[in-house]
Amino acid sequence: MSMVKSAWPVLAEQAQKKVAELEAQFVQAKAKEQQQHHQLLRVSAMVEEYHVKQRTLEQGSNLSDSVNCRNFLSQLIGVEIQAERGYKTAANNRFDVARELKAARIELEKMKKLVEREKKATQQLAAKQA
Repeated sequence: MSMVKSAWPVLAEQAQKKVAELEAQFVQAKAKEQQQHHQLLRVSAMVEEYHVKQRTLEQGSNLSDSVNCRNFLSQLIGVEIQAERGYKTAANNRFDVARELKAARIELEKMKKLVEREKKATQQLAAKQA
């Protein structure tokens, strides 16, 4: 009588590979989010710095420097908006990967339990036959 090979160990191995892949993606997503957050903080600090500089120039008598500073500040605010969007996108991506990783880990645990259940059933069958 030929022995039928179970699919559970193979499925558990595939689930383990998926968890490992998602863990790597999560690490990358988290690093990207941190990078985007750091960039946002730098740009926000520059915006604040130029707000102060603009107020100082407006109180002074140099109108051309004030206009130039205001123009640069408006461009810098545009960069800040883009940085904020990038950060939010990276944070959402990290959240999505974390959710997928959690589901994959749950699936892996199910597969491990099924493998264990099948091993016990095989041992019990072997004990009955003996």
